[in-house]
Parts: sequence; C-alpha cells; structure tokens
Amino acid sequence: MERGPLKVGFAFSLSEEGREGMRHPGLHGVLALALALVGCADRGSKPTAVTLMKALPSCEYRCAMATGGVARLTDGVYVEPAGPDSSTQLTVRLTEFFGLGDLNGDGDVDAAAVLSTDPGGSGTFYDLVAVVSERDGPRHVATASLGDRVLVEAVRVANGWVTVDLLTHDSEDSMSAPSVPLKQTYRLIDDELLMVR
Repeated sequence: MERGPLKVGFAFSLSEEGREGMRHPGLHGVLALALALVGCADRGSKPTAVTLMKALPSCEYRCAMATGGVARLTDGVYVEPAGPDSSTQLTVRLTEFFGLGDLNGDGDVDAAAVLSTDPGGSGTFYDLVAVVSERDGPRHVATASLGDRVLVEAVRVANGWVTVDLLTHDSEDSMSAPSVPLKQTYRLIDDELLMVR
C-alpha cells in the first residue's frame, strides 16, 4: 500500500513557569509524542523531523559577530573570546523556541528556530533562523533579527508561514523587562526570511 507524503508542522514553547531551564513538566511529553508520530513517516534520503530536531543543536549558523562569520554549535552553544586578549566571551545559543514544517515548498520538513547572541556586553540579540533540509544535511539559509533583549514566547510553522510571538519594549520599559506583545509573520523567499505582517 502506497502512502502519500506526511505533512507535519510543530511548534514548541514554554509556559511562564517553564521558561527557566526547560523545566516545563509537559514539554518532554509533547516532544515524545511528536517524535513518535513523526517516526511513523516514510524515510527518505533527506532529514526527517526527528533527525532535524537532533541536528539543530550542532548545526553551523551564519553569525556576523563570530570569527569568520560562522558559529558551529556544540550541544546548542558556541563560545569564543569577544576579542583579542578579551576576558569576555561571545556566546551564541539555540533557544528552546522552534517550529517544524515545510518552509521552501519542496515537501521536506524544515525548521524555524531562535538563536540568542550575547557579545559579552550589555545586550542579548535574538534572531529567527531558517534551516532547510538538504540531501547532505540541514543548512542555515536565512536570518531575521528579532531585536535586543526581547522575550520570545512561541514560534510556529504552518503552510510555509513562520509566526513569532514575542514581547518587545515601549518607551517606558527597561531593556530587561519588555512588555509590548507583538506577533510577526515571516515567509522564506529566495533564501531570505521576509516579514510580511
């Protein structure tokens, strides 16, 4: 019996209680269910949702602040000195916020994820990244800036659209306490993440 392609989209976020250190009690159950469901799909030569989720914490990401413009993560983190003879460090981290789904219309599962970059100063910069599945593995193809010290709440992928829920700052907010809810929608077009609304 032939089966058609399995269309899958996932979004992961944490509750208020679970933002610190991935301690949300239901998150592991959601991930386990997602992995079990996706494990029933036919295997092709490109990454599946399972292998893509496993690969994200060790992917190579373009990063303008990193030496050579590239940060290859190990267990979800990349660290290098912030400058020659510097005692501070540049840290790039894969956050817990990501969604899975087809971003480029080729029928394969891709990922939209959020990276945080701490250059060793007062700011922490958040970026939405698009990672597409290719035959030789996942590849980071596009980045869109979300801002400095914003609070990301969710990332969702559906029908090729990426939606990010976050809190940003108004004129009276401190940088550490954004309070303005914002919903941004992106589309991957010609290897660019374009905000469409």
